[in-house]
Amino acid sequence: MGGTANSLPPEVCIQKSPAELSALVEKHAHAVSNGIDYKVREYALFDLMDVLISNPSHISPKAVKAVASALSDKDEHVSVTADLALTVLVKDHAEKVFPLLAKEEADAKPKHAKKIAKAIRSIYALCSFRERVKLRDLSARFRKQPIRPEKPKQGNPRETQKLQRVA
Repeated sequence: MGGTANSLPPEVCIQKSPAELSALVEKHAHAVSNGIDYKVREYALFDLMDVLISNPSHISPKAVKAVASALSDKDEHVSVTADLALTVLVKDHAEKVFPLLAKEEADAKPKHAKKIAKAIRSIYALCSFRERVKLRDLSARFRKQPIRPEKPKQGNPRETQKLQRVA
């Protein structure tokens, strides 16, 4: 799991009191959910991700819910940033984040639940073998369905037939 906040020197990490960090998490989670402009939501996501990665004790249901809800944002900048944030959080702190993410998936509406499931599958695809085993175990405990790798997409059958005829 190299290249993430676990390998940052302490002087780069945020140096604030636990109360200030809790207030920051609340503020950024609110901005992610209610920001008017996509730039506000995107920057709030980066700031929230920074706090949660450098101080995993502040990972809360509200923070994970804010990041997961940003997956369904209408602006692609925000949804891609949310996917990145979830990937880094799950890879670094799977024991804390995955149960909250699974609960969020179970409570979400069907369309949003599909986006969360897709994010979980993409995280699973990026993991090493050991991380996959850990995610499978967590999935068996906290999710209704096991993690299934993405199936390769099949093209339109009519297009495939046309291509075969041309060849």
